[in-house]
Amino acid sequence: MSVAAKEWQNRFYKRATGNAPPTATKKPENLSPEWNSKWEAWTAAAIAVNAQPPTEPLLKDASIGDLSSTQRSMASIELSKIAEAAFDIYTNAKAQKAAKPDNEILKTLRSAVNGENTGEATTTDGTKAFSAANQAYTAACSSGAPAKATKTVLGALFCLCVVPDSQSNKPCVAEATHPTWDSGDEEPKSATYTLLRNLCPTVKQQTLTAAKLQQAISQLSALFTGKTTAAYIGEQGDSCNGSNNGACIKYAGAAQAGIPNLDSITWLTALNTVTQDISDRQAANRQATQATEELAHLKRMAKQIIAHAHLTPKEGHDTQPTKQTDKLTNKAATDEDCNAAKDNQESCENLKEKNCALKKQAKKKVEDRDKKHGEPQSWCEKHGTDKTACENDKTDGKQNCAFSKGKNGDKPEKEKFRNGSFLVNRKFAPIDAVFVSFVPR
Repeated sequence: MSVAAKEWQNRFYKRATGNAPPTATKKPENLSPEWNSKWEAWTAAAIAVNAQPPTEPLLKDASIGDLSSTQRSMASIELSKIAEAAFDIYTNAKAQKAAKPDNEILKTLRSAVNGENTGEATTTDGTKAFSAANQAYTAACSSGAPAKATKTVLGALFCLCVVPDSQSNKPCVAEATHPTWDSGDEEPKSATYTLLRNLCPTVKQQTLTAAKLQQAISQLSALFTGKTTAAYIGEQGDSCNGSNNGACIKYAGAAQAGIPNLDSITWLTALNTVTQDISDRQAANRQATQATEELAHLKRMAKQIIAHAHLTPKEGHDTQPTKQTDKLTNKAATDEDCNAAKDNQESCENLKEKNCALKKQAKKKVEDRDKKHGEPQSWCEKHGTDKTACENDKTDGKQNCAFSKGKNGDKPEKEKFRNGSFLVNRKFAPIDAVFVSFVPR
């Protein structure tokens, strides 16, 4: 837009009074599909390059301001191609599926893991780990359809690794002391979570990718088994209460004919959603990076085009043919006309404006003949008024003299011999017609 003609720029904006910025003109109706898709971008560009302060600093930074009108016109042809390519990149990037913001992805992830939906929690209690508060072990882990532990990953971990009802089993890490379920109808609290967290290895902060999360989901999904209409993690059966029969989570209604329906597990479904969101985010980042690199490349190309424009003449060359070209062209045309006349005297006389003339060899022969016979006029005067003698004066079958009426200053109707103007003026004799050829002077 910066090198476009002012008439083109004026289509898209109108100046405001004072220091107010330019405003967009009304978009015309019935635009072509191409113009309709580009109108907003053209308008934004026109306003940008014509905003206050004036565009001279912008053009100077781009090295455009020093270009002459001729150089700018030449550069604009190539720059328009760059602009078309840049617009395509911009359009494709804009059409890509918008990824969820990071904070929304993290909110879904933390809600699925521990029930928190704000920042990373420093303490965790069972109130948020289960779908309902004040739950004893059996109510939280093995009863209900679905069980209260269906809400979060932490709820499942509580059911598997926190020893309920003062039992002594160590279901998760045999070598470690396990925390116990709080007495009465209360789920594990913050202190219980801290003890449970100490059973697991600490992983240094790392980037969570879709691939890593998908791997974790696959490992967790492999823990599920099915029995009739229930899905289980851990020991199957109605007595998995942390005693000698083992610990488990029972997801009632989460299986059909003994096959687990993992879509019924709330936290597992949420983790799959997060995986897709992260994958979309990574794809959007790659596309944005690629678009940025491509636009940067086009920007470098545009600078090279402008740099080359500075090396071209500031004023346009005359595209008209040079004098030498005209001379050669006209010479070819004259040669063709003169040669077409051959040895016809009248045709030669009619081509005076073409600068036709006898070749030197033919002219010399005529001059030699004139020395011998005299000038054509005196040669013919010897016949006087003898018409017969005049007409019989021939050389190689061609007449040297002829009678005419009212010519060469004679009185009207008086018949007398006539000197052909070609012969008199050029001093050529018809006998030399065989040597005649025409060349331009």
